[in-house]
Amino acid sequence: MRSIYAFLNSAVFFIILGLVLSCNGPKENTAQRKFSITVRDSINIDNLDPLQLKGYDPQSDNYLLSNAGIGVRQVFRVNEKGAIVSSYTIPEEGPNGLSNPGSVGFLDGAIVIYDMEKGFVKLNPDSSISPEAKISYPHSYLFFPPHLPLVKQSEEAFYYIKPLVDEDFVDGMGEQFYKNYYSKSLLEMHNAKTGETKQYLEIPAQSIFKDGMNHGIYVPVIKNKGNDWLVSTWFDPSVFLYKENAEGILFEKAIDLQIPGMNNYQGVEMKNSEQFFEINEGKRPGNINDILFMDDYTVVVYKKGLSEEEQKDIKANFPNQAKMEMEKKDAFYAVILDKDFNVLDSNVKFPKGVYYPNVASKNNEIIALKNPDLFDVEEYFVTLYKMELTFE
Repeated sequence: MRSIYAFLNSAVFFIILGLVLSCNGPKENTAQRKFSITVRDSINIDNLDPLQLKGYDPQSDNYLLSNAGIGVRQVFRVNEKGAIVSSYTIPEEGPNGLSNPGSVGFLDGAIVIYDMEKGFVKLNPDSSISPEAKISYPHSYLFFPPHLPLVKQSEEAFYYIKPLVDEDFVDGMGEQFYKNYYSKSLLEMHNAKTGETKQYLEIPAQSIFKDGMNHGIYVPVIKNKGNDWLVSTWFDPSVFLYKENAEGILFEKAIDLQIPGMNNYQGVEMKNSEQFFEINEGKRPGNINDILFMDDYTVVVYKKGLSEEEQKDIKANFPNQAKMEMEKKDAFYAVILDKDFNVLDSNVKFPKGVYYPNVASKNNEIIALKNPDLFDVEEYFVTLYKMELTFE
């Protein structure tokens, strides 16, 4: 498993570890328009250590940030002016200790942490923790989810990304593992009142993960707004729309994002599954890494990745700065969808230095961290960019 984590950290999560409209953004018919994303303002946070943006609460207009790297040990709540409203240190032991906190996010205004052992816990203002929800069986995730796995919660039920169980690793990570992995539902609902558990969001036939080949580990990004559920598998060049009704959450359609020049992993035959990581070592694929709901648009955030030839050229021209030059070259882009999820523009580039756009504010702004490593000026604070979506 350590080799899998290492591969994911270097290949899948090289962006780790992810528009939009201003208050006066475009309201007319935008068909055939060319969109652009520009920095409107910035927020400076007085902190010397690198942080990750984890969420946004529209009620308080607060941002949630945590320490960079694997695991959640430092959590900061920051207001719209950049002041740290509250900060928390998550201990490993003790009554409020979490031994393996994997992700954190806002849920209905509360700060919720997912811990492998204790499940979903609420982080209280006094730094204590209290149980929020718990997956009712022993489980694990192959990676620390880029978003809080608890997607939605009501008084009776909660919806979460379906994890794996020991039985899934029937042959380690061989052919049977991947066949089973690709057939699993992505979302699970547990009703605490009735004890009922249901599965939803099976990967549809239109996905590359259904073509009979091994395409590696998918990373589900699941976003819900009203009755609409949008899903990215990270590596499909499409997002999948599901509709919620009295019968459940049913597949509606695949949305081809029409991304130009996206690089992909090389698929291998299922019988050669154990060779997948070796064959794809060093590849830098594109990925669909976030979905942001706006008032009038949906913004799908992605990277195109780099071809082997592009990486080779960068290494030859910048032998001592290859990693940073690859980050500059492999920029973030956006696909703009209308309210009916039609593609309006598929090649909208984010401003220079943006790191993982993963928040849409109540004012229809896209919020992302500034990556200081891509600039030559040393800074003594963490910067959030506030961006707006416009069209020509």
